[in-house]
Amino acid sequence: MDAKATFIYPDDPAWDADRIERESAENEEEHPLAAYWRGDTRYDLHARTPYAGEEVSAGDYITGEPDRYHLRRLSVDQIAEVGDLLAREWTREGEHASLQTVWVKCARFGLSGIDSRAVQYEARGGRVTEGCMRSLFDHGSMPLIVAIGQAAWNLSKPITEAEGKR
Repeated sequence: MDAKATFIYPDDPAWDADRIERESAENEEEHPLAAYWRGDTRYDLHARTPYAGEEVSAGDYITGEPDRYHLRRLSVDQIAEVGDLLAREWTREGEHASLQTVWVKCARFGLSGIDSRAVQYEARGGRVTEGCMRSLFDHGSMPLIVAIGQAAWNLSKPITEAEGKR
């Protein structure tokens, strides 16, 4: 896992939406961007995936200059803290409540940088500042922060055998 983890929001206008829509309609197999957004590629924009007889990467579908959210894996302590929150939310009255608090915490823990004209990255003590979180909220609202948090959580899953688990 040497590649830099970079999350690009699915609604970012830099994605080649016409190509993605066309390919998704023409092919029955899962589109490679689904694996990217799920975190299967650890948010490596250059990870090659077989698709429709060729090797493609998420980066091949970028046509403009997207907002890039750089991620780091959560520490084991942070994973435990978020895991406790998830367990509490999922067990309340037998169904899950809103998980926004969980994903905001993951975004604060896992965001390590931002390349954007609209939002400046700022952190203190390894955590994103409230001012930076407010800028993210003002720029993309809560769904953007939730998506970043989910990506940080997905990135933090244990290393698999295929990734070189030792």
